Parts: sequence; C-alpha cells; structure tokens
Amino acid sequence: MLDLLQKIPHLDLGLTYNPITMLEEVKNFNYANYQTSYATAKELYEKNWSGASLISIDGSVFGDMSELKIYPKISPKETALASQCPYLMSILHDIGSSKERSRIMRIAPKGTLDWHSHVLHHKQDPKRLVVQIPIIVPKGFTYSVMHAKDLSSLKKGKPVKTYDKEYKEGKTYVFNSFHPHNVFNPSNEYRITLMTYMNIDNPKSKKILEKAVENYDGPLL
Repeated sequence: MLDLLQKIPHLDLGLTYNPITMLEEVKNFNYANYQTSYATAKELYEKNWSGASLISIDGSVFGDMSELKIYPKISPKETALASQCPYLMSILHDIGSSKERSRIMRIAPKGTLDWHSHVLHHKQDPKRLVVQIPIIVPKGFTYSVMHAKDLSSLKKGKPVKTYDKEYKEGKTYVFNSFHPHNVFNPSNEYRITLMTYMNIDNPKSKKILEKAVENYDGPLL
C-alpha cells in the first residue's frame, strides 16, 4: 500500500469534522514563525509559515517549529495547548495520531513556501504521512504536488505538470509528502489547518488509509 500512497497526490480520507468547533478552540492562539534548515528559504518560511503545537517532540508549544533530520526515538508529548483543545485532540485520537507531532499551522495572506519533500529532502520516515484537516481555507488557496523528477526542470524555469487541489474545511486529507509539494495563498486571509501525521504501521490509521486508497479514483504521480 505504501507504494500506491506515494503516487497519490491528494488522498481524501473520507472523514469530516466540524471546522467551526475547531476554529473556536484555536481562535485565540499565539503563533511562532516556522524555521527551515535551508538558508535560501529561511526568510520565505519565517514570513509565510507559522504554527503552535498541540503535540511536540519536547512538549513545548513553540519549540518544534522546524523539520527533523532524525526523528527521535521518544514519543512526542502533549503541550499546554492540548488541554484547551478537547475537540482537536479527539480528532487526533480518532485517526490514530494522538502520539504524533501535531500543530495548528497558518499560511500568511499572499503566502507560499518552497517546493520540498519531507522524505527526499528531510529524511522523514516514508511510513509517516502528512495529514491536513483545514479549519479556514481562503478562496483560491491551493495545495500542489509534482513528481520528484520534475523538480530540476522547475528550478530551470521550465513548465512542469502539477497536481493541484483546493481542500475543503473540516475534511481530512493525506497531502503527499514523498514528492515535492507546495501551497499557494492568493487571498488576503490566513489559511489555518490542523497538521498532523499518520503512521501506516498504526492499526487505526492503517484501516482508515486502506479504505481511502480502495475508494480512490484520481490521478497518480
């Protein structure tokens, strides 16, 4: 199943939650800028990407705002925000992600990121999949994925095929993190999402993933 998951640009998991309740729990959050290890993208990320952790490596709200080159062998810990967000924590439990790094992440108005792969560039375990459950999705906000073989062409200014999707608030998606992906916010609003991970070896997560893959009839990378 993992080989197929790596070819699906956007996988709707068939689960829907209440974005109004989700927003109520996070509306008064403070956020910290996300840090990247890539010097060329540092300013871009600090300007456009910010977050606050519900579950982090060290249990801090703002100490886990960067990619990991090596995933620690310890289980992530709930932060002080987790107790303030019973509905969000119930969602994480529902999909088997209550022991995974989980954050509320924002993309700034007019914001975008660098094209990046969590697996190929940041050495993320390919069995750990990025999950997005949008809370606020401004009009025109796009999640995009391209095949890894096309990244060099893009950097040379050549046209490449991308797989673009506008996610719906409250729905649950696997956003392909094996191939390079990016997001684009043409609006004057923040995009706000619950970002977490699903491990294919977790029995609860695996069952959800298997059903979603079975029902998938979209394009493959």
